[in-house]
Amino acid sequence: MNHYPAAAQPKPRILVNNLMSKALDLHKSGALDKAEKLYKKVLKADPGNADALHLSGVVAHQLGRHPRAIQLIKKAIRRDGNQVAFHTNLAAIHNALGKWREAEAASRAAVAIDEKHVDALNTLGQALWHQGKLDEAIAIHTSAINLDPGNLNARTNLASLQAQTGRNEEAVESLELVLKQDPSSLLAMTNLATLLTSLGRLPEAESYCRQALGIDQNCAKAIHCLGVVQSTRGELRTAVETFKKAYALNGDIGETLLNLASVHAGLGEFDKAIGLFKEILKSEPNSAKAYFNLGVCYSEKGDMDEAFACFRTAIEIDPRNIEAYYALGTTGKEILDANFLHNLLHLADDPAISVEERVKVNFALAAQSERQGAVGPAFSFYLRGNDLRREFLASRGRVYDPIEHRQQVAQIEELFTPEFFEDRSDLGVGSDQPVFIVGMPRSGTTLVERIAASHHAIVGNGERDAVPKFGENFGRNEDGKGSYPASFSNLTAGQAAEFAETYLAMGLEVDLEASRIVDKMPANFMYLGVIALLFPNARVIHCRRDPLDTGLSCYFQNFVHAHPWSCDLHLIGEFYRSYDNMMAHWRSVLPLPILDVQYEDVVADQEKASREIIDFLGLDWDTNCLNFHKSKGAVRTASKWQVRQPIYNQSVGRWRTYAAYLAPLIQSLEIDPAQLPLRRDT
Repeated sequence: MNHYPAAAQPKPRILVNNLMSKALDLHKSGALDKAEKLYKKVLKADPGNADALHLSGVVAHQLGRHPRAIQLIKKAIRRDGNQVAFHTNLAAIHNALGKWREAEAASRAAVAIDEKHVDALNTLGQALWHQGKLDEAIAIHTSAINLDPGNLNARTNLASLQAQTGRNEEAVESLELVLKQDPSSLLAMTNLATLLTSLGRLPEAESYCRQALGIDQNCAKAIHCLGVVQSTRGELRTAVETFKKAYALNGDIGETLLNLASVHAGLGEFDKAIGLFKEILKSEPNSAKAYFNLGVCYSEKGDMDEAFACFRTAIEIDPRNIEAYYALGTTGKEILDANFLHNLLHLADDPAISVEERVKVNFALAAQSERQGAVGPAFSFYLRGNDLRREFLASRGRVYDPIEHRQQVAQIEELFTPEFFEDRSDLGVGSDQPVFIVGMPRSGTTLVERIAASHHAIVGNGERDAVPKFGENFGRNEDGKGSYPASFSNLTAGQAAEFAETYLAMGLEVDLEASRIVDKMPANFMYLGVIALLFPNARVIHCRRDPLDTGLSCYFQNFVHAHPWSCDLHLIGEFYRSYDNMMAHWRSVLPLPILDVQYEDVVADQEKASREIIDFLGLDWDTNCLNFHKSKGAVRTASKWQVRQPIYNQSVGRWRTYAAYLAPLIQSLEIDPAQLPLRRDT
């Protein structure tokens, strides 16, 4: 009988190494639960094994057990504090949890061990970024890229920082370099789409969305970005369906539901939007964005107490929520307390916020200063806000050229003559429903619309941009340049009818039985010739207001629409004179009835002015028109705060308070300064 010696028992170290090797293989393959079990066996055999502690922490983080992960990795660091990977992964977990200071400390510990460790530099840069230390974060990510030009994480993070600091073209270049190195990077494509959308480069943004979807047709972020492009372009119904699809694919993209709710608000479907924002707040009770947008919806519906409460809650959650400060600070009804004002003053000098945000901070401070009777500080803040706004608009190619504008007005006057209209009297649709309220912005167009829309047979559609878009896009050249007004020499009956019928159908979505549909886009004064071709039975209400009050009010308004001329008092005067000339031309040639409504007359005798408006529209009198401020209809313009109260006269002659600052406007309007003391507000 042969006797064989017993097999030698593996030494503990060999056993541990074998277990670690198997655990690592499972970890790399994604079998996290199995890997975790083997790491536990290692730790049972060798409780102080730093590698097993560290990797157990990594697995715990990947499985969503973050406190346990931090505990294990810290224990690994106590066993061996000289491992860069331990500190770097601890920093990455803190970053993922939004614990930016802890992430910075862990990253700096890693960099102290190896200052050229690219992953450690990346986690440090991310932690600095989210603490608002933007310049240092940019320097750190730039160092990481210099050490490893192929590091896509560093380059992607740098692009986000560049965009946040207004270096948009550099950000685009950074993301394009990422795609050059990795043409299939969905993150780079969607980030580029987001950035290009913010820059107004919508065709390019859509192209990157489509490229991403060509790689993965169910990429929720790409679908979400496509929805943003569509909503920015004004394709709101399409955007609703796109956001719904993105949300169905990945309900974890919080911005998707926010954007879906916002698009419903953009469509005037405020009850739907409010329901969605409340749904978001059930799962995210500390969402400052949801509270802010909920407040906007309430304000649009006229529920101002609810709106203000939401804005204040948004600020309590996020003391840096500039949108909420701006909404509260510019209402004209709220005086912010000392703490809010202190925060706003601090934000005004904060380099971490964007130029667009600084614009809003300065306009809010200006409105608050004016509310408290501090005329000098108010004008200083308005001046700074407008200077920043001009800078912001110029960065997006929105610059006002008064010479070019005067040339376009001259071309309009040359084309649209009585003979031109007579030769085309067969165009358009014969409906008498359309009503167009035109004039300078801040001339009372919102007030007049609300008075009219309080009539039971009239629907107010707010400021629709359909006609200006049609005017500029019809006959657009292959190079993308518009040819308005010359292209309208070639407008056919079919083209006119197609647009006019679509326009009417959209206007009637609110009320199919409406006798009149009001479009109060002030800028339609440039397109009244087009309107006359499309709707030969339309009516036009022209709102007028004292030019100095109008100009000052424009200067004090941070418009949603670009209006680059409104950032400079002299240019406001130039624009006003062009507008005045344009309206004089229409009065002489337009085959449509025009009612001039003077803002000051409405303020002086609302009932008389209101009756004239309703009579002009061919309808019987409705006493509801005297109580327009009680209407629950949405008011989606810069004047929404004012029209939620009865007629007020504080804005009549407001220019006198700021007369000492208005020399550029007075000169541009060609008003003799010697006549100012004698001037009546007209």
